[in-house]
Amino acid sequence: MMSSPFPPLIDDRGIIRQAMAVFSEPQQLKFLAAIAELQNPQSYQNQYFPMSRLKRLKGTHAKIYTVDIDPTSKWMFYIEYQNGNIYLRELYKHTNNQAKTSLDIIAEVNDF
Repeated sequence: MMSSPFPPLIDDRGIIRQAMAVFSEPQQLKFLAAIAELQNPQSYQNQYFPMSRLKRLKGTHAKIYTVDIDPTSKWMFYIEYQNGNIYLRELYKHTNNQAKTSLDIIAEVNDF
């Protein structure tokens, strides 16, 4: 059996459905472009993710990453690499007056 050149995407929390309900059409396209980049074998071969600006959160034992959707509107999502899969974890828009989660605090420490 041949292994996949990139990790399969798992959306067990309905992040794609949530994004399609929340975003305008241009933002939906940016979100789907970021997802497509995560599914592109060449992105992994070159370790280059220019559209999504994939960044690992330091200070976590789990392999959690941030993926930018639209930096001007501050939309992003968190993914986690686990057991050879990519799990979509949380859709997020950064605002200054929002209660912070532990992922938010870690992201701030990492200068995101």
